[in-house]
Amino acid sequence: MIFTRITKYFPTPGSKQDWGILERFNVKDIERFLKISRFLEAIGLLDMEDDIKTPNTRSEGESEEFYGNYPEIIDAMADLSRN
Repeated sequence: MIFTRITKYFPTPGSKQDWGILERFNVKDIERFLKISRFLEAIGLLDMEDDIKTPNTRSEGESEEFYGNYPEIIDAMADLSRN
Protein backbone atom coordinates (compact mmCIF):
# COMPACT_ATOMS: atom_id res chain seq x y z
CA MET A 1 0.00 0.00 0.00
CA ILE A 2 1.20 3.49 -0.81
CA PHE A 3 -0.26 6.58 0.84
CA THR A 4 0.63 9.98 -0.57
CA ARG A 5 -0.20 13.34 0.91
CA ILE A 6 0.71 16.38 -1.14
CA THR A 7 1.42 19.66 0.61
CA LYS A 8 3.20 22.89 -0.09
CA TYR A 9 6.43 22.68 1.87
CA PHE A 10 9.61 24.62 2.32
CA PRO A 11 12.75 22.57 1.63
CA THR A 12 15.93 22.97 3.62
CA PRO A 13 19.51 22.24 2.57
CA GLY A 14 21.40 19.18 3.74
CA SER A 15 20.67 15.49 3.98
CA LYS A 16 20.18 15.16 7.75
CA GLN A 17 17.01 16.19 9.53
CA ASP A 18 17.44 18.29 12.66
CA TRP A 19 14.23 19.02 14.56
CA GLY A 20 15.94 21.19 17.19
CA ILE A 21 13.86 21.53 20.35
CA LEU A 22 10.89 19.84 18.66
CA GLU A 23 12.59 16.42 18.74
CA ARG A 24 11.57 16.21 22.41
CA PHE A 25 7.88 16.04 21.55
CA ASN A 26 5.84 13.01 20.51
CA VAL A 27 4.72 13.33 16.91
CA LYS A 28 2.09 10.60 17.26
CA ASP A 29 -0.34 13.30 18.45
CA ILE A 30 -0.05 15.50 15.36
CA GLU A 31 -2.52 18.14 16.53
CA ARG A 32 -0.64 18.63 19.80
CA PHE A 33 2.70 18.69 17.97
CA LEU A 34 1.47 21.40 15.60
CA LYS A 35 0.02 23.47 18.45
CA ILE A 36 3.26 23.24 20.43
CA SER A 37 5.45 24.13 17.46
CA ARG A 38 3.26 27.09 16.50
CA PHE A 39 3.14 28.31 20.10
CA LEU A 40 6.93 28.12 20.43
CA GLU A 41 7.26 29.99 17.14
CA ALA A 42 4.71 32.64 18.20
CA ILE A 43 6.54 33.41 21.45
CA GLY A 44 9.91 33.51 19.72
CA LEU A 45 11.47 30.33 21.12
CA LEU A 46 11.44 28.62 17.75
CA ASP A 47 12.24 29.89 14.28
CA MET A 48 10.94 27.32 11.81
CA GLU A 49 13.32 28.49 9.10
CA ASP A 50 16.50 28.67 11.21
CA ASP A 51 15.99 26.10 13.99
CA ILE A 52 14.48 23.24 11.99
CA LYS A 53 16.56 21.57 9.30
CA THR A 54 13.98 19.47 7.51
CA PRO A 55 11.35 20.11 4.86
CA ASN A 56 8.32 21.48 6.67
CA THR A 57 4.81 22.46 5.76
CA ARG A 58 3.64 25.83 7.01
CA SER A 59 0.00 26.48 7.88
CA GLU A 60 -0.82 27.91 4.43
CA GLY A 61 0.18 24.60 2.80
CA GLU A 62 -1.72 22.29 5.13
CA SER A 63 -4.58 20.05 4.24
CA GLU A 64 -7.40 20.55 6.73
CA GLU A 65 -8.94 17.31 5.54
CA PHE A 66 -5.79 15.36 6.35
CA TYR A 67 -5.42 16.67 9.90
CA GLY A 68 -9.15 16.55 10.55
CA ASN A 69 -9.30 12.91 9.45
CA TYR A 70 -5.86 11.82 10.69
CA PRO A 71 -7.07 9.15 13.17
CA GLU A 72 -9.39 7.63 10.56
CA ILE A 73 -6.62 7.61 7.94
CA ILE A 74 -4.21 5.83 10.28
CA ASP A 75 -6.90 3.32 11.32
CA ALA A 76 -7.77 2.63 7.68
CA MET A 77 -4.10 2.04 6.83
CA ALA A 78 -3.77 -0.29 9.84
CA ASP A 79 -6.88 -2.18 8.74
CA LEU A 80 -5.44 -2.66 5.25
CA SER A 81 -2.25 -4.14 6.69
CA ARG A 82 -4.28 -6.67 8.70
CA ASN A 83 -6.02 -8.08 5.61
